[in-house]
Amino acid sequence: EAFIGVCEAVSTLWRREQDLAALFSEHLFVREEGSGSRRILENALLKEGANLSSFGRTTVVGGIGPIKQLVAENRGIAFLNRISVEKELEEGTLKEIPIRRFAVAHPFHVVHLKDFRDRGPLQELLSFYR
Repeated sequence: EAFIGVCEAVSTLWRREQDLAALFSEHLFVREEGSGSRRILENALLKEGANLSSFGRTTVVGGIGPIKQLVAENRGIAFLNRISVEKELEEGTLKEIPIRRFAVAHPFHVVHLKDFRDRGPLQELLSFYR
């Protein structure tokens, strides 16, 4: 699953490729400690010699919905799983920030009961991601 930077459509950040360091002056919205998306971001930043405090201002928000709303109001940027912002990207309310040499992806795991009987919808979901 792709993990991307997003901004509001009015922002100029999405119009051309950015260096990661150029985003450090932006207000960053992140999930709470212990969330998977925050861990992915922290690890990706660490590989680039950066961390959350590299950003001028970071605000912890307890949920993807409120983060998307804050970004859509042009209050800052966020890094989220592409699938979680697919609708907003299609509608044009959020835009992906192209970041030079910062391609982050992570595995997507599906967990189900061993004796799960109705595999039709599950197989449909899995085929979508393959």
